[in-house]
Amino acid sequence: MLSGAIPRSLGNLSSLLNLDLSRNDLSGSIPVELGQLQQLNALLLDHNNLSGILAPDLAKCFSLQVLNVSYNALHGSIPQGENFAKFPASAFLGNPNLCGAKIKRVCSWDQAKASSSLGASSICPSARARRAT
Repeated sequence: MLSGAIPRSLGNLSSLLNLDLSRNDLSGSIPVELGQLQQLNALLLDHNNLSGILAPDLAKCFSLQVLNVSYNALHGSIPQGENFAKFPASAFLGNPNLCGAKIKRVCSWDQAKASSSLGASSICPSARARRAT
C-alpha cells in the first residue's frame, strides 16, 4: 500500500497511458502537473485520502477516457467542459464536499449567487417599483 503525496514528477511522464493509484493511503492534493499527461487514457485515484480541489488542468488531458476520484476528501466544484462531461457521476461519489451539476449538488457559492440574483426584487418590492419608474 502506498502512502503520502502523489509525486508531482509523474506529470513529466509524457508517454504514460494509465495511472492506477486507487485503494491506497495517498493524501494531499492531486498534482496539477497530471494535466500535462496528454497521452493519459485512465486516471484512477479512488479510495484514498486525497483532498483539495479537482484541478481544471486535468481537463487538458483530452485523451482521458476513464477517471475515478471517488471516495476521497475532495472539495469544490467539478470542472466543467467537454472532457469532464463524459465521466459518470459515480466517478465523483464519496466526496461530500464536492459539488456540481454532474453529481446534482449545488455549490454553495452558486446557491449564494442565485439568491443574490433574486435579491432586492423578491425581498424589497419597493426597490423593484422604483426601478420600474
